[in-house]
Amino acid sequence: MATCRPLGIIPTSTTNFLWLYGSVYGKSSGRELAQDAVPFKPWLDAGVPVVQSTDGRPYAPVFTFWQSLARRDGLTGETPATPKQKLSRAEALRIYTVNGTRAAFWEDRVGSLESGKLADLVVLSDDIMTMPEDRIPETKVLATLLGGQPVHDTDIIRT
Repeated sequence: MATCRPLGIIPTSTTNFLWLYGSVYGKSSGRELAQDAVPFKPWLDAGVPVVQSTDGRPYAPVFTFWQSLARRDGLTGETPATPKQKLSRAEALRIYTVNGTRAAFWEDRVGSLESGKLADLVVLSDDIMTMPEDRIPETKVLATLLGGQPVHDTDIIRT
């Protein structure tokens, strides 16, 4: 991690591996090593802009945001991670948005709501930044805008 920061390396990983294989990590590597699998928090603490992805088996973004926080094993329902792995909601949002655009070299166009950037955004049914963590996966996408234009709309946006 210390080597990656000055080199500008932007790693990508996914906590969805924990959802799919958390108990396998524990059985094959032992609980102590499994607790440190997919170490987003240490990357961020080292000043490295790690990126949340979904790898080859894509999951809905709201689920993946939640999984960034919960770090849950989908088979057992357990959370094998230690408290040192816990991300804040702001960190979870950043690794999925702003950091992702840096990895794609698009940070000057998208990833945050700023003047001069495309208005690529979603409107959600709930406030994922304040609602109870376990209810986050219930959140629905009400609208999606790309470049400020609706591409998915549940009749909440009138153009």
